[in-house]
Amino acid sequence: SVLNQRDDFNKIVSNLPYQVAEPLFHYLCTSRNVALTILTVPLKFAKNVPNNSVFSAFLKVDILEEVGRDCFEPQPKITSALIKVTKNLEDSDELFIRRKLYLQKEKKLMNGLRDTLIDYYKLKNKTLTKKQAVSILDNFKIEEKWLDSLIKLMPLQLYSDITKKVMESIQL
Repeated sequence: SVLNQRDDFNKIVSNLPYQVAEPLFHYLCTSRNVALTILTVPLKFAKNVPNNSVFSAFLKVDILEEVGRDCFEPQPKITSALIKVTKNLEDSDELFIRRKLYLQKEKKLMNGLRDTLIDYYKLKNKTLTKKQAVSILDNFKIEEKWLDSLIKLMPLQLYSDITKKVMESIQL
């Protein structure tokens, strides 16, 4: 995509094709240079971003205005929203874990979780070996099929479930 080829911009303003909204949000999650994005997206999509474990970890979405179907020619079948997207600057242990997992999306979940735990311990000025991390993960009771799958293939709900398990199992 053109976004992956250029880095000489810091804003995106678009009334984009709606099927591009989700891929664009994935791009924005890891983009270092885009500080502000103004988009027209389906209203339902905009309202669901705060419930999306990945998008909400990286991005803050403000609905600026609902845009009725009658504002377009031809009229779409859905109501739209004009939104402002910025980086989520909030910092918490849960967000740290969700962000770390997502940024390792090409790894198997077991390896990504292990590395996330090690990085989390470093964040807390503690040391955790790979063997200790695996021992902690053995208590998580995550289905083997997910542990052997790439992080990018796991369902969004699993991000929240895993984050809860990590928070419950670690007392630092």
